[in-house]
Amino acid sequence: MDLASTLPQMALSLLILVGVMVLLGMAAKRWPLKRNPDSSLRVVSSVSIGSREKLVVVRFEEQRLLLGVTSQSINALCVGEPSAARDATSIPQRLRSVEEAG
Repeated sequence: MDLASTLPQMALSLLILVGVMVLLGMAAKRWPLKRNPDSSLRVVSSVSIGSREKLVVVRFEEQRLLLGVTSQSINALCVGEPSAARDATSIPQRLRSVEEAG
């Protein structure tokens, strides 16, 4: 076989492969994998404080954690027990009020 006869076959195979990859990508966006709803880890809220920095309130089992997240590290800033009197989003609301005041 010479190159002239195999080149169209290779090009067609490549187009089919790229088409299948595009279709799989579209299907993955349309029907994402379902996450476990009974997971003990949940992101409650997130506040961006810079171009690559943010504060994230995470609920893990029965604790709330305030995490400082940068592009290179994650630091636990505050660990607290949830209370019925305080809403889980009270930490970001307090942070926003501090930002507005300062």
